[in-house]
Amino acid sequence: MVMLLPETIHYYAIQSVLGEGEIAIVYRATNTRNGQEVALKVLLADSPVLQARQYFENERTIIAGLNHPNIPAFYDYLDAEQPGIALMPIDGKDGENLLAELSEGEFLNPRSVVEWGIQIADALAYLHNCQPPVVFRDLKSAHIMVEESNKAWLVDFNLAKIMPDSKYLSDADLMGTEGFAAPEQYNGVVSPLVDVYGLGATLHHLLTHVDPRHERSFTYAPPRSFNPTIPKSVAQVVMKALAYEPEDRYACMEDMRDALRTVLQAEGWVQ
Repeated sequence: MVMLLPETIHYYAIQSVLGEGEIAIVYRATNTRNGQEVALKVLLADSPVLQARQYFENERTIIAGLNHPNIPAFYDYLDAEQPGIALMPIDGKDGENLLAELSEGEFLNPRSVVEWGIQIADALAYLHNCQPPVVFRDLKSAHIMVEESNKAWLVDFNLAKIMPDSKYLSDADLMGTEGFAAPEQYNGVVSPLVDVYGLGATLHHLLTHVDPRHERSFTYAPPRSFNPTIPKSVAQVVMKALAYEPEDRYACMEDMRDALRTVLQAEGWVQ
């Protein structure tokens, strides 16, 4: 079935569809007032998600106040029956699509995955240190986009959580994606350490091509058992981030980022 594109949405001329999820559809569009090219994210009128509008408004509230080189810039908000968020467009592919393009027995380059991990860890560390702090809560391969230049972007803030100064909640709603969400999230606990776990799960997925949504919960085999080309140092960082108990993970996202940077240097991957 061919999707009929709207010619315009308010003062945005629609060019193409960039992607669609359960909450919103994303168009490549042009602001007819100033000629700016954008990724226009519009709330689906028939979203199957009960609190879709709340999640959409949550993303707008959070992303409008952010400024980081690995988070798409916020440009504009359309306050309408079907609200829209205009963001900087990214010419790249998400982690799910990068994996889908691989042939059987083929893997992503471990060095590239580590480089993406460092960039995403830096973006998450920035979020955790915002005032007020923000925890992403739903890190997974589909929420990382990569350009040909190897620049990685953190996208889709629908489920991100604005935190108290303590950076800890014990009565949060149960949010996240099965296989990528930390164990404590199922008990309503949210802290920056759920993002440490989520990044570990995402890197494991990208390195091994094993989807955790299809595996037994909270059980990750060593990455090298699937892909022997992964350096031991990389596997060690991933497995530490995936510790079941939060206190056994990296104490903060900065520590995980720095561990990945150390791997990059130790493996001779820094030019």
